Amino acid sequence: MRVYEKSNAFISLTQSDKRFFQKGHYYSLARLIVGQLDNNTKEVLYYSGSAFDNQRDIVVEKEFEPGYYALFVEVDWEQNYDRYLAIFCYGSKSVQFSELQFPAGQEKQTINKIFDGFLRAHERDTDEEKVKDIETGIRRISGFVADYLYYWYQNTTTKKTLKEDLNLDKIQNLEICSPYSNPQKVEIECKSLSTVMVKFRVTKKGGGSFGYTLKCQTQVFEAKTEQQTLKEPDQKAQRNIQGNNIQVYFYLAKFPAGIALFYENKESKTYQERIQFEVTNLKGVGIDISKEVVLEIPSGQSKLIQLRSIDPTKGYSYNQMITFMLK
Repeated sequence: MRVYEKSNAFISLTQSDKRFFQKGHYYSLARLIVGQLDNNTKEVLYYSGSAFDNQRDIVVEKEFEPGYYALFVEVDWEQNYDRYLAIFCYGSKSVQFSELQFPAGQEKQTINKIFDGFLRAHERDTDEEKVKDIETGIRRISGFVADYLYYWYQNTTTKKTLKEDLNLDKIQNLEICSPYSNPQKVEIECKSLSTVMVKFRVTKKGGGSFGYTLKCQTQVFEAKTEQQTLKEPDQKAQRNIQGNNIQVYFYLAKFPAGIALFYENKESKTYQERIQFEVTNLKGVGIDISKEVVLEIPSGQSKLIQLRSIDPTKGYSYNQMITFMLK
């Protein structure tokens, strides 16, 4: 929606009047969220307002400054014989409606970006949210927009990582939004200089009412780079052949996004190791760990293997079976 002149206006979403239908027709649960938009970057600049109800009309009233505005419309239809709705603006000045155009194949990604922008703008522009300062530079912000419940994590530190589990119980009429799938337990990892958004959506069952209980398990730790972690490994071992130690050293280091394996060969011969990995939610960086990996490390050289998380929002597991020799 483009506003050319400053105007006090009412933006309305209207469903077909139930008088046109047989007895038993019910209005569907509808959402309307409005925010000022940067027309080039598609970033939400300001939160303008929202409405949510299962009535014929829902309305957002505001004094709109000149500019571009995004309107997010969502309807949980109660029936399939009539799914018509109208969106219009009534105000002191005229406005122009148009449909946003997205690059091919990026429609869903861009819409999700704009929607998350509505929630972030809601936090900036209202006093309706709740802020929990977990540590200096790390906070959790919770809010409620058009029956979307959100938790927005902000980590402005340079070395710390937040891990928090949201444990929900007695859930009523509430579903979790992608990329998460388990509403009972949501595992969050918010790394340094990053943000994470978790969203729950109120379903049409219950006419918009919902309920839940929440317990949080929170941990903050200082994240290390892979190079730093290798200096202080979680595991260090010297290889042994037939009861005799050889000058080959193995280091294993765990970090928030995966695992690093480091080998040093100080022998005069080439060291060979065959590895069969057993992992979940890990992939090799530059190597295929779905099949046997064969390492050849010449005398006086070293080798680094890195395994990265496939889905950083979930945990991972790691095991390996090895055989090795000098040749």
